[in-house]
Amino acid sequence: MLHLHSSNRLEYLAETLVAHLRHQPAAHPLTPVSIAVPHPGVQHWLSLYLAEADGIAMNYDFPLASRFMWRQVRRLCADLTDGERWTREVMAWSLHDLMGRPEWASDPVFEVPRRYIERTRSAGGRYQLAAEIADLFEQYLMYRPDMLRKWQAGEDPNDWQACLWRALAGGETTPVDQLHAALEAARGRPAGMSADTLRLFALHMLPPVWLELLDALAQTQDVHVYVLNPSEAWWGDLRSRRQQLGEAARALRLGQPVTPPDTETLSLQEGHPLLAQLGRQGQAWLNSLAERDTGSGQQVWVEPQASHTLAALQGSLLTLEPERARTGQMDGSFQIVSAHSPLREVQALHDWLLARFEADPTLKPRDVVVMTPEIERYAPVVEAVFDLTGSTQDTRLPATLSDRRAADADPLIRAFLALLSLPESRLERGWVLDQMRLPAARSRWGWGEDALQRIEQWMDQAAIYRGLDAEHLRSQGLPPRDQFTWLQGLRRLLLGAVMGDAPVVLEGAQLVTVPDVPDAEALSLAGKVMQFIDHLQAARRALCQERTAEAWSVLLLETLQDLYAETPDTGASWQQIRDALRAWVQAVQRAGVSAPLPLAVVRAALRRSLGDHQVQGGYLAGRVTFCSLVPLRSVPFRIVCLLGLSADSFPRNRPPLPFDKMAEAPRWGDRSRRDDDLYLFLESILSARDGLYLSYVGRSIRDDSVCEPAWPLKTLMDVVGIERPVQLPLQPFDPAHYTPGAPLQSHDARWLKVAQHLSGIAEGEPPGEPESTPLQVRLPEVLTLDFIVKLLDDPVGQFARQVLGLKLDEVERDPEAEPFVLGGLEGWQIRDRWLRESLKAPDRLPELRKQVMYGGLLPASPDPEALLDTEIRVAEDMAQALRTAAGGHAPQWTERQVMLDNGHTLQVGFWKADKEIFLASPSRLKGKHRVQARLLARILKAAGEDDLANAGIRVLGRAGDKVDEYSCPPVNLSGPQALELLNRLVDLLHVFWSAPVPLPLDAWFNEQKRDGLKALDVPATWEKWWMASEGWSDNSRPNGEKMPYALFWSVRPDWQDDWAQVLASLWTLFSEGDSQ
Repeated sequence: MLHLHSSNRLEYLAETLVAHLRHQPAAHPLTPVSIAVPHPGVQHWLSLYLAEADGIAMNYDFPLASRFMWRQVRRLCADLTDGERWTREVMAWSLHDLMGRPEWASDPVFEVPRRYIERTRSAGGRYQLAAEIADLFEQYLMYRPDMLRKWQAGEDPNDWQACLWRALAGGETTPVDQLHAALEAARGRPAGMSADTLRLFALHMLPPVWLELLDALAQTQDVHVYVLNPSEAWWGDLRSRRQQLGEAARALRLGQPVTPPDTETLSLQEGHPLLAQLGRQGQAWLNSLAERDTGSGQQVWVEPQASHTLAALQGSLLTLEPERARTGQMDGSFQIVSAHSPLREVQALHDWLLARFEADPTLKPRDVVVMTPEIERYAPVVEAVFDLTGSTQDTRLPATLSDRRAADADPLIRAFLALLSLPESRLERGWVLDQMRLPAARSRWGWGEDALQRIEQWMDQAAIYRGLDAEHLRSQGLPPRDQFTWLQGLRRLLLGAVMGDAPVVLEGAQLVTVPDVPDAEALSLAGKVMQFIDHLQAARRALCQERTAEAWSVLLLETLQDLYAETPDTGASWQQIRDALRAWVQAVQRAGVSAPLPLAVVRAALRRSLGDHQVQGGYLAGRVTFCSLVPLRSVPFRIVCLLGLSADSFPRNRPPLPFDKMAEAPRWGDRSRRDDDLYLFLESILSARDGLYLSYVGRSIRDDSVCEPAWPLKTLMDVVGIERPVQLPLQPFDPAHYTPGAPLQSHDARWLKVAQHLSGIAEGEPPGEPESTPLQVRLPEVLTLDFIVKLLDDPVGQFARQVLGLKLDEVERDPEAEPFVLGGLEGWQIRDRWLRESLKAPDRLPELRKQVMYGGLLPASPDPEALLDTEIRVAEDMAQALRTAAGGHAPQWTERQVMLDNGHTLQVGFWKADKEIFLASPSRLKGKHRVQARLLARILKAAGEDDLANAGIRVLGRAGDKVDEYSCPPVNLSGPQALELLNRLVDLLHVFWSAPVPLPLDAWFNEQKRDGLKALDVPATWEKWWMASEGWSDNSRPNGEKMPYALFWSVRPDWQDDWAQVLASLWTLFSEGDSQ
């Protein structure tokens, strides 16, 4: 007899199950009690419930529904088939073998699948198609067994799927035959033949063939089905308004008499909008069970006792009275939030949960579940906002992630799958570094973070970008050259270790050594890097050869062991890889495939079985549980949260395959991803006990335009009477988050200071500096002339880079991409170096030319030597100009230093000819060069070089194709006066070094104004600079909106009086002592 037990609460279904287990214990204490469950999460929850109810839960078996039903089949009749042969994995390989036979290529019946394989243009295309067909055949077995039986009987001789199924069956007994035999056996059993009781808990759907079998079994034994039902009223015939109007429209098109439904009729037949629109799957399931129900089951309906919005919503579902849910309120039990991004969704959720934990001390992290249709999209931001390690001491809530793809969640599995693509990989430096940084690689090779930073530095110095060698690049369809490859870079590094402390040009090999391996430890590290690359090269060559499945398994494990270590932390990952390889080899062998397989086929198979495998760990682990929106997961939680409910993300809709017979002719009871999601959304509402939190991306992060919520969420809002959700501000530091009484207040102290700063701006207070208190940092002990000029020229940028250590969003050459053009910085470096060497040691220029040619600085253009010649000509012109200015001979490079009273040392270098001083730059002269000359003159005075300081300083630069010149006037200062002036300068430099001060040189320095800033309207001049732009490309933005200023100021700050004092002091320092 079939006993149908129903309740709107899973706890009461479990209570009913416990009572039945106590009333009907197992016949023998050692006989396990089997209870079919829909999902491992339900199994975990139910086992905990049984343990709490009886003090212990042992000798229980919780098979998933499909395995449970196949057990019944094998009990009813002898196992007439080889079960392993009909698993999805084995069928895929059997089909792969069938589609590779000669007759396949010539039979016109198989024209459609042949075109599909040809379009993939991959050696793995045949396996990919075979795997998809195996999936379909497995579904046909449950949902279209009658069709498969007809195919076996010879029907549809021109249908390629039917032909494949017949070939797969080979005239032998199939699972379809076994199912049919089991049904016949069950129907033919005499009453009372079996005393076993069957129990199925919280199932939401069974294929029709299993329902038929249950119905047949129920004729001779007890079958208890425990079903979660949202309503005590009958709702199996409810139809949404859309369905009703669609039926009326179809009737009109067919010419049938129809009365257009009025509003009252539409509402009456819809019953409850949530049940009618979201409950299609539940209707099919409950209707199927109702047809077989004997009325002997228990019905336990629980009316929510609370008075909040969530209770009203659940009560309306229970009694089929939607008007009860229309509270129009979002209270602590019910919240709908719109955000600009997934990150803001998760940040707001964290704040909301902290508020709930603060309000209810009995609430624990384990009482909260957070589900999303896109767990991989949300996993990184969850890791950033919540505590997944349990090691932090801040206010972040402990959480765990479940249902992630192994390829995304497990670094070792991701590395293993990446190795399968080695033959197609260009081995870019970034990819190799990522492999080296893996914990398993660190353990295998013994390198830490310092060693990895040195390796990355070596890659920069040796100009390593991609490719093992020229042959490898040729195989990738790239020009076959050794430049920028691992082979040449490592040779440069290792040769540098044995050929001295200076770069050596090896002209025959066309390379320059890298002398940066100073000791035995560094040499050992370089050797390990070479070994690592050698293993990759050996693996790449081995992977290019075809092998049998067993040989592939051995090779892949050996390759992985060569590169990575097995540690206690990675033991589970290693075992998962071994198990996947073992299962794959067994499937191939069971399918009778013995031919060697190419890598593309192996890769497709392992990515399918291993990469798409979901990591289930962490569900119900005592923390906030983040997981995917998985059908059949109706476990109750005190707090249920749903993220990512945007119109483009939910419900998920996986398009069927073009040749899916079920999609061509749907039947009542077929599984649908869309219907699964809709019913899961409905169950999530039922599963929440104290709070339901829903959020979606409702505003574009680009232009703040409105993004629609998913229509199930919109329906829920209509039912509850919510016109609009709570709209989050764009940034987490918005003052609204810290305003008393705000709907979502933030608990993040890190953003509070920024919010307070912005709040001050909104109230009309001058924003001042981002930090009211300067940082307690000290300037370097030794200050070079270049350092001082850079700090004055770009004070905010130098503060961000040098003091804060920030990497600004600037246009820089990608360190992982080989140079294709000569950048401005690289060109300046070549010109400057050539200029210095032409004057210091012209006999070394041929060697310098080779160093530049083979040192990796020039791009691999068709004619890199021509690029070098262009830069050399500019440098030679500058050198000749310097010689001419110096009286026809080369000036001498001279260095001086000055000790200041405040403990700092100033160091300068310049060109000297007799009593003349020169500064030279192979670029256009700017204000910073003028400041550099003025500063040099004062340093020379302080150093006692009166003759040099009084002679004036000439600065040479480039102006197009000509040489530009600037003469700095002599300085009328004594040595002590100059020294005192420099001490004051260093004090001013501390202002720029301890806080961001937006006073770059080009905002205030004007060489043409002899009376300095006194004749200028300083605030107006500075504001004009802030709004100025360079007029093209990305630089068309105002100066103040570019990096680094945009990092510290969201709007233009008001002019500060102390800035004027700083500028006046600087101008005085640089103009004091000028000759008139």
